[in-house]
Amino acid sequence: MTMTSNQCLAARMLADVDRDVLCELSGVDHAVLAGFEHGRCTPGIPDVAALQLALEALGVEFVPEMNGSGVGVALKFNKSQTAAISAWEGEGGEAAQDSLP
Repeated sequence: MTMTSNQCLAARMLADVDRDVLCELSGVDHAVLAGFEHGRCTPGIPDVAALQLALEALGVEFVPEMNGSGVGVALKFNKSQTAAISAWEGEGGEAAQDSLP
């Protein structure tokens, strides 16, 4: 599913991040993001995909059109859960199963 400009803006608002943060996380230029959100330009597929992946990492879920209900966005996690996940991911090291005594 390709993210629309309206979904991008709504997702960023739900995730409660500003453009600078989303640009840093996605690697997309600030002017490209602003133009996309305002409907002035359509970024290339790699930029849209990078934005969507970054927003999903922030806990946003993209809802496809179903039975004529239209596309949308929702939060997969609440704000505190998203912060905890970000902290866990930032701990470093290799992913492995916890060792039990």
